[in-house]
Amino acid sequence: MKRHIFLLAVALFFSVFTYGQTANDNQFKSEHTTSGMYIHAGPSFPLFDLSKNNPYDSSAGMAATGFHVELGYSHQVTNNLGYKISSFYFGNKYSEKKYSNYFAGILGGGSSIANADGWSVGGFLVKPYFYVPITENITWEVYASAGFSAFYTPKYTRVSHATLPDTTVYYYYRDKSKGISFAYGLGTQLNFKMFNTNLMVSADFLSIPIKYTATGIDINNQSYSESIKSKLGYLSVNIGYIIYFK
Repeated sequence: MKRHIFLLAVALFFSVFTYGQTANDNQFKSEHTTSGMYIHAGPSFPLFDLSKNNPYDSSAGMAATGFHVELGYSHQVTNNLGYKISSFYFGNKYSEKKYSNYFAGILGGGSSIANADGWSVGGFLVKPYFYVPITENITWEVYASAGFSAFYTPKYTRVSHATLPDTTVYYYYRDKSKGISFAYGLGTQLNFKMFNTNLMVSADFLSIPIKYTATGIDINNQSYSESIKSKLGYLSVNIGYIIYFK
């Protein structure tokens, strides 16, 4: 998967760079060879293990659609090249709907979720980008992302009912865990020039492989500790703005 992402990034960057070199090099030069601060936000959609809904798969994240926000600094080095340094946050609740849907077709018994919160992931990224003018007021960027993230897993209680006529109720408690991991991805962005501000519309993909120790109390009222590997994936669609420095 990492190899495929790398090859895709190389292909995209080469295509954009070739186009950028043939574009009007002077277009936007005085206005856009500059620096600025930006903020954007939007919904985040879980991918990979984060989106799985099988409660018997320890890597399954059971995450619902959440939100993403990013604050960063952007600097254009040349007419077609630049970089960004940003901090980001993803928040996705543990999906009670996904959990209940998994058990919807199972006869007898049943299970539900109580006292659940969600996944919280934040960190810092460096984003080298290629920049291409499309019209006098619209530009396009494509970029790679790399950095690190800190994460918190959700805590929750699973309430399970035995198959009738047994009326026993079982409780399974998972505590919150935390850790630090690398993060990498790709993204693309359209900028719309308006006075001294750029409106931004972007789509970002981010992959975060994590490893952590899950702890809690099982259905036999015994403490447990389990080492878990999982791959978090996010697709976010954002809107925001950048303010240029003078």
